[in-house]
Amino acid sequence: MVKKRVVYALEHFKSSYDNKGFTLSHCWMLLKDTKKWETSYAILRKLERAKNKGNGNSSTDEAITEREERWRKEKHATAKSFFDLQLRALEVEEDLVKFRLLEDEAKTGLMDVDSKSTVLEAESKNMTEENRIMLTDLAAISDPERRAWIEKKQKMILARDASGALA
Repeated sequence: MVKKRVVYALEHFKSSYDNKGFTLSHCWMLLKDTKKWETSYAILRKLERAKNKGNGNSSTDEAITEREERWRKEKHATAKSFFDLQLRALEVEEDLVKFRLLEDEAKTGLMDVDSKSTVLEAESKNMTEENRIMLTDLAAISDPERRAWIEKKQKMILARDASGALA
């Protein structure tokens, strides 16, 4: 019994002081029955039992299964949130493409309106010019070249109107 206690005391000393050996074994005789020594020895025993029981890192099958299940759930939730973000990004991109198409259509429509407006404006100017030519009094024109040009234009306008009326 005494031998066991001596061995335990030496082990306790060694563990308490960074694996340094107890070189003063003659002091054991003085320390062995002190209350402080017994208390620290009891604490050491409790720690050894707790260590032998298992620390928090040792895993049982249930703990492993629970940890794996929790990991799967977290992974699934992360994947789902990533997937949802990807879907949202695609929706936003589709909306942007639709908006750009509508914007292009509107610009094309405005360009059509502008081009139609330009054509109508040109036709209006042309008709105004043709009306001026048709209403010109040939008796008032003294220049023979200008008179010939106006007569030629009047004939062209009349011919065009006649062919347009037939069609």
